[in-house]
Amino acid sequence: KEDEFIYRDRIPGLDESCKNLKGLCKIRPLYFDPLNPSDGGEDLFGGLVPSGVVKVVSEYEDEKARK
Repeated sequence: KEDEFIYRDRIPGLDESCKNLKGLCKIRPLYFDPLNPSDGGEDLFGGLVPSGVVKVVSEYEDEKARK
């Protein structure tokens, strides 16, 4: 019975419920140059690839550049 009563309540229209609302900015934007690595701090994905894989790829690139 209680659920039936709750769902039968009238839903206020958009004009009634939102007429006194005002916009508000709760955070300050951070401005930075995405092309400047010193602005971004440390690399978020730096530890994503294991160091062994990075070493092997680096050796492969060096070998490829020699040929």
